[in-house]
Amino acid sequence: MRATERTPMTVVSYRDFVAHGSVPRSSDRLQRLLGEGDITVFVSHRWWGDAASARDWNAHVDNDKGYKFQILCRGLRKLAEKHGLDLDKLVIWMDFACIEQDIPELLLAGVESLLSYASRSQFILIPVFPKPAAVQAFQDAEHPMDLLDYGERGWCRLEAYVFLCLGEITGQAVSCCGYGLLFQCKDSNVFSEELKALGTKQGCFGFKSSYEQLKPLMSGSAAFKREQLPSSGKFSVESDRVVILATEARIQNVYCRHAILSATAEYLNLKDHMTRSQFALDAKQLTCAQMPLLITQLQRIQMPLQDTQFKRTQSFSYLRKLSLQSNQLRLSGLYQLLKHFVCQPEGSELQELNLKDNQLGEGVMPRKLVEVAALLRSPSCARLRVLKLSGNQLASSAAVLVKAGWQLDVLDLASNNLGNEGAKGITEVLKGQVDDPSSLTRGSQSQWQRLDLGSNGISDATAEELLTAAMQASVTVGMSGNMLSAKVFGKAAILDANAIF
Repeated sequence: MRATERTPMTVVSYRDFVAHGSVPRSSDRLQRLLGEGDITVFVSHRWWGDAASARDWNAHVDNDKGYKFQILCRGLRKLAEKHGLDLDKLVIWMDFACIEQDIPELLLAGVESLLSYASRSQFILIPVFPKPAAVQAFQDAEHPMDLLDYGERGWCRLEAYVFLCLGEITGQAVSCCGYGLLFQCKDSNVFSEELKALGTKQGCFGFKSSYEQLKPLMSGSAAFKREQLPSSGKFSVESDRVVILATEARIQNVYCRHAILSATAEYLNLKDHMTRSQFALDAKQLTCAQMPLLITQLQRIQMPLQDTQFKRTQSFSYLRKLSLQSNQLRLSGLYQLLKHFVCQPEGSELQELNLKDNQLGEGVMPRKLVEVAALLRSPSCARLRVLKLSGNQLASSAAVLVKAGWQLDVLDLASNNLGNEGAKGITEVLKGQVDDPSSLTRGSQSQWQRLDLGSNGISDATAEELLTAAMQASVTVGMSGNMLSAKVFGKAAILDANAIF
């Protein structure tokens, strides 16, 4: 990644940063070249000031009370305490201080060098603004993109994305933390009545640092759902999205390959046979372009391991569950997976396939849908019992998959934007199955099939007709998340009871 560095990385020492008394600007000339032995904290932030309150020289990076500077000083100390860091070796990279702000050519060069800068940092620190909504979001956050006034911004996302993905690729131990208030503010005043009641004295902007927290937001393995990617964020200048997409694609190609190969190596090293029956690559940004490599690795892990010392085959467990949820796979990716793995001898033991929250419904080609359906209903796919496809925007395409997956015990089609039209299509499929008695005999021991149609915008009348057809076809239907009457929900409950008894 050093090849992407168009201008040398500069940093500000912790001591100089604190002594300056405010967030330094590049024109303050506190920055120096990154040195050997420096411990680098990459400060990722959204500028907090506005035209009315920001200091002229500060150009919106902090507000007029200097909240960001104060939060960063305490956050850096807390980070050093937690990890046992030498403050004399601690340095900060921050765009406002370390990228030239007054020379457009150098400003652009610094922005284009972000990949290199992130790869040379050990920590990323995100300051949280002390307002009620931001504090509440921080308390609930499990991912950098969950932070209010940060996680929705495309450029902020890019910094966290680059840092975490490159850290995993290089095997470097990295840590992404937020720092801010621990307590929720109850009103517009920064200092809440809750803390006053506890006898807390007002300190900087109303809180002592003991009521702030350094919260890990992600460490180790990076995980980004499609909606959390930088290119899905908001931009003040829409043309920036093109720049972000290009950077994202460069990292994604390398990252996906690394994720597949490292997950395979980890799986092959497992000694617990029960654990080895499951393989997961969730939220790893996989696209159809990575499917050939993934299939090759899945075929590899299904091959018996050879003990070269004793010239015998070690015992092993077949892969039973495969999870690829929250990626970017389209219908052609599912087709490749079924044709070249699930329906092949090496994949014939697979019982559960999880493709939740992918993009199967985007740009659906009728021919490809027919090909997928043919594979699902083929005898070579007979051992597959559970197929999870919720959150794929399949809409009317879902009915084709219901008919094709009749041998399944569970088919999850929740949150697929079916609406009444899609639900009516499924109703017709269920009625057709009743008219064909041979179709009601399934390969598994289960007499009832479970079909989840939750959160699909289905109305009462359509749902009632569907449930009637489902009862005749021995299918239980999940309807939670649809705006239905108690009567219709009761009918669904009766179906569940019949399945049990």
